[in-house]
Amino acid sequence: MKIKDWFKRAIPIEPGLYSGTVEVDGGVHRVHLRVNPSHDAVLTIDASRILHVNATAAEMVKHLLDGLSEEQVLGAMLKRYRGVEREQLHGDIQRIFTAVKTLSATDQVCPLTDLGIDIIEPYSPDLTAPMRMDLALTYRCQNRCSHCYNEP
Repeated sequence: MKIKDWFKRAIPIEPGLYSGTVEVDGGVHRVHLRVNPSHDAVLTIDASRILHVNATAAEMVKHLLDGLSEEQVLGAMLKRYRGVEREQLHGDIQRIFTAVKTLSATDQVCPLTDLGIDIIEPYSPDLTAPMRMDLALTYRCQNRCSHCYNEP
């Protein structure tokens, strides 16, 4: 059974903005997941790398932001998506976790050739919000806003 088949029976995560950090090689990286009403999502890493992900990958990233390990995500999703093959789901979780961590660690990789991520033409999906906006009001910023990519 393929992911697309078993996802149709599942209840995806709620639309909204989910933020968190990913630690890679001692560095902390800001990750934002904006889930659209259609349940696909825009994943932004350190405000410089943007990926469009389907609803299932969005759920996996949400679990990563919640601090779950690959094994914990596998267990939770196996309970939720009955009938999916464990090996296939485990491979999908490993691929999305590896992609997020690799793209967090370096910008010297190509999502298509190095990570096997399908490329979506810019602005081809309908956008529900701007992709990125930089705003600097003062130099007295505390760098503590959940949406900020600057490290405190």
